[in-house]
Order: sequence, then C-alpha cells, then structure tokens
Amino acid sequence: MDNLQDQVRDLQTSVRRQRLAIVVLGTILTGSALIGAVRPAGDATFDRITCKEWRVVDKDGKTRIGAIANADDEAGIEWNNKDGKMRLSARTFADGLAAISWHDDDERVRIVASTNADGSAGVQWNDKSEQVRIAVGVLGDRARFSCYDEQKQERFAIATESTGTAGFICRDKGGVDRWAAVTDTEGRADLVGKDSDGRMRLRALTTPSGLAAISLLDSASKPRVWASVDAKDKVLSKCDDSK
Repeated sequence: MDNLQDQVRDLQTSVRRQRLAIVVLGTILTGSALIGAVRPAGDATFDRITCKEWRVVDKDGKTRIGAIANADDEAGIEWNNKDGKMRLSARTFADGLAAISWHDDDERVRIVASTNADGSAGVQWNDKSEQVRIAVGVLGDRARFSCYDEQKQERFAIATESTGTAGFICRDKGGVDRWAAVTDTEGRADLVGKDSDGRMRLRALTTPSGLAAISLLDSASKPRVWASVDAKDKVLSKCDDSK
C-alpha cells in the first residue's frame, strides 16, 4: 500500500507550484495595461485575436478574468471575485503538469485537481492553513485515498494495487500503524491490530481453503490465544498461558 505514497507527494508539489504560478500570474495581470491603446465602445466582432495576455474587467475596471502565456511555455487563466481576489485558477506547465485550484475568500488554496505527464491524476482538499487533509490519486492501475491530520500526518489510507490487492491502514498521531487490512487476488483476507509500539497483538484471517482464524498475541507478538474454523466446520482453539 505504500507504493502510492509518491502520488500524495506529487499532489503536495502541485500545490506549491500552483501557488507560485498564481503569484506570477497575478503580478503580470495586475501590472499590465489593457490590450491596445484604444478600447472600442459598444460591441465589436473579430475573426481572430492573437495576444500574449488577455483580461476581462467589470464596470469598475477590476480584472475578473485574466489569461496569459509566458516564455516558459506556461499558460493560465484566473477568475477573480468582485473584490479582485482570486477564486479559481487553471494552469499548464512545461513539464506536462496541468492543474486547477479553487481558493477561498482569503485566496487560500482549498482544492487542487491535477494531471501529470506520467499519467497520474489526483485531487486534494486543504484546510484554512492550506495543509492537505484529504488526497485522492490514481497512477496506472493503482489508486489511493488518504486523510491527514493538522500535523501533516497521514492517519488513514485506502489503496488498490496493480497486483490486485486492496486494503486500508489506520495510524495514530505518532504515525504508527494500528490497524491494517488486506485482501489479495488469491482470496486471502487479513486483518491486523497493533499496539502503540507497532507490535502485532491481534490477527484475524480467512483463506481460500475455507479456514477462518483469529489469534491474540502477547507483547512479544507471540500467539497466546487462537481459534479457528476450517472448511469442514471443525472448531479448534488453544490457550497458551506459559510465560
């Protein structure tokens, strides 16, 4: 399940690059003059317009929509609210990244959707501090959904792998895996519970042969109590109280 961690990091990188692009775009649009020295009054019809930047202003002259293409092969469009604050931005980059970001009333990035040259794609949701709290990504046959706390720690993840396995992980605030469950293409399902030191203390599984079993382990991860039911409904159990 850790094979898709790079997808999350790609999403976080996309946010940083998107914000840099937004600053550049905002600076260019704010400091630029209207296209042409004379603005025609009323309606006008053109067969084609070619320009390096373009913007639409409201009745007060505030930029509401702006578009640019620069020398770094980057192009973008931004949409501003009536106060001139960016609320939506779409951008393409020279390395194949394309991203759309949504901003709140304070221009903080809250949602980013992106695609990359390697075929990966993802969406992330940020809190008011612009920290990633939810991220979803796909790369080839792999997919991952992650939730993060305010300390940037991934606390919960669901993933499917190109091998056909699927599972989830729950972590505590210290980043220790506490619960993990996996199913594979051979029909096996496994659930593991760990203590705060990462030691396995509980395990439950089913197998393609029809076996269903559960075991309780001590602090040394040694099975002490276990029970199972096989394909013929035979029940087996054992309790080891030795130290």
